[in-house]
Amino acid sequence: MHYGKDAFTNGNGSTIITIDPKFQDVIGQRFEMSPYDAQELNLLYNCTQQKGHFIHASTASGQEGDSAKLETEVVKLNRGCNVQCLQFYYFHSGAESDELNIWIREFEDEQDTTGTPRLMGQITGSPTSHWKLHHVSLNATKPFQVVFEARKGAGSSTGGFSVDDINLSETECPHVFIQIDDLENRLNTSSSGTRIYSPRQYSKDGYAYRVAVILYKTYVGMFVGLLSGEFDNQLQWPCLQRQMIFQLLDQTPNQQLQMSKQRTLISASGSSVWDNPRETGSPVFYENDELVYGGILYGYSRFTTLEELQTREFLKGGSAIFMFNFEDLTPLINGTSLPCPQLRPVSITNPQRILDEGPCSPRNVSSTSQPTETTNDWTASTTHPPSTTDNSTSSTTHPPTTTDYRISSTTITPPPTTTDVSTSSTTHPPTTTDYRISSTTITPPPTTTDVSTSSTTNPPTTTDYRISSTTITPPPTTTDVR
Repeated sequence: MHYGKDAFTNGNGSTIITIDPKFQDVIGQRFEMSPYDAQELNLLYNCTQQKGHFIHASTASGQEGDSAKLETEVVKLNRGCNVQCLQFYYFHSGAESDELNIWIREFEDEQDTTGTPRLMGQITGSPTSHWKLHHVSLNATKPFQVVFEARKGAGSSTGGFSVDDINLSETECPHVFIQIDDLENRLNTSSSGTRIYSPRQYSKDGYAYRVAVILYKTYVGMFVGLLSGEFDNQLQWPCLQRQMIFQLLDQTPNQQLQMSKQRTLISASGSSVWDNPRETGSPVFYENDELVYGGILYGYSRFTTLEELQTREFLKGGSAIFMFNFEDLTPLINGTSLPCPQLRPVSITNPQRILDEGPCSPRNVSSTSQPTETTNDWTASTTHPPSTTDNSTSSTTHPPTTTDYRISSTTITPPPTTTDVSTSSTTHPPTTTDYRISSTTITPPPTTTDVSTSSTTNPPTTTDYRISSTTITPPPTTTDVR
């Protein structure tokens, strides 16, 4: 539906009334396909849906170097560009040296039963207090399977790695995402105008930028701002014909049923926003002993409201996820197609030599047109995670007793106790019904020091999408437009 409920109204009420009241505030091209749209497509193309619990690999026992593998079915590629995005949630409750390695195993043909493994991503470091969204960019060119390998590191552990809501698509991964945990609490307790920045990013063609999420008590703004960077002298200024996609992720487990909120901007001439920030911006922070300059923030002051956040699954376990893409449209404007995305270099903390033996089970080829929703396809046995210890405090962190809808619409019933695949010991599930939330401590995303002022200002009554790098200009009092 192209028009919103109040399109062409004379002020005496809504002009469009949906048959299903749930869609009254959805129409108007602000959301993706509804579950009904996806269901219709599933029936048309005979798609199926699978359900299951999350998987946990314990590192609480065993020897350093012991590992457990979780494997997907083999999938075939359907699109011309060899680019895929693996998206999943993980919870880390083990030791800092424990690793979750993400491999792909490519097969030459039907007779190839071993495949060629490649390490594509790695998660290690401090345990988490919330479930964390993670993306891994893939570039498989042949039929392949994804292998999750949980490897025990040095030191003691009281938990391990848990994985849930796995989706694989033949699309590019988001360029930036910011996960804000306990968002409702932060809206209530933070000063209006509190900013949360992403680290400095680089577009494919070398422009430096960062994304900002700004909290305003009852609504949230989302912005982008150009930064000075390594390649400024080689770039064309101003930075024009770039498409910027702002997105609030609907965290429904099945990607086909998500209705994420999305807004789009395209940089155009006539504004200093897209000029070289070294010339028009101001100092904002230091990074690696370099003074970084930032331009004006540009975006949507009222990107989403608290009321809207409480619909769909925009909040899951109290966390919201804001995503951003920065794309050069120049090839399209010049009459050609966009080039296939290229895989960017991946930083691996502890490079592994090679994945052990071949697949755990015989090959079963499927298609990425039916993305993996949950973890039923894994061939290894699984266990539920025990209560975890947050290393940021000296006490054991216990999950709350509330129901988290990441797994089901009611209280979670843990699966039967099974033998942990990494050791021969048996792990017993905890007595709580929610493994998703174990702390309310928030660590904001930016890794650099922002030297801009921390003071805030009250919202003016004028409309302005621009926010300087030092002074916050909150949202207009009228309806947000593009």
